[in-house]
Amino acid sequence: PGAPSISGISPNTAVVGVATGPLTISGTALGTATVTIDGVPVTPTSNTATSIVLPTQTFSTSGTKTVQVTTAGGSTTSTISVDNPAPVLSGFTPNNATAGAAQLTLTVTGLGFIASSVVKWNGTALTTTFVSATQLTASVPAGNVTAAGTANVTVTNVTDATDSNA
Repeated sequence: PGAPSISGISPNTAVVGVATGPLTISGTALGTATVTIDGVPVTPTSNTATSIVLPTQTFSTSGTKTVQVTTAGGSTTSTISVDNPAPVLSGFTPNNATAGAAQLTLTVTGLGFIASSVVKWNGTALTTTFVSATQLTASVPAGNVTAAGTANVTVTNVTDATDSNA
C-alpha cells in the first residue's frame, strides 16, 4: 500500500479539560495505520482504508496537537487546535459571611472550569476542588474573614494562567 494521507480530522478543535470526540481521521491508505497525538499512541476504535475513529480525548493543555498516522508505506501528520478560554464566574454561595466567622466553603459557579482551576480570594489561591466544568468549591480560611469588607473572588485556569471576571 502507498503512503497514508489525511484529508481532515473531525472535530479539529477542542477545549482544555472538555471531552472531545470521538475523533475521526479521514484520508487514504489508513487501514493498517497506527496513530499518535503529540507522540503518545492512541488505539483506534475502528480503522478502514478511508477513516480512523479514535476514542474521545480530553486534553490537559492548550495549543496545536500533532496527530501522526503511520503505516508500512510511510507517515503523515495533521493537527488539532486546543483552546483554553478564560473561565467565566457567574456566582458563588454563600455571597456573604460574618466578620470573625469560622472557615467556610465557597461554591463557585460559572463556565470553562478545568481540573487545574483555582479560586482566588483577593489574589490569593484557595484550596480548590474541581466539581465540574461549571462548579468549583473552595475553602476560605477564617483568617480571610476577620474584618468587614468586600473580597475580590476570581477563578484562574492554572495550565494557561487565564483569569475569570471578578
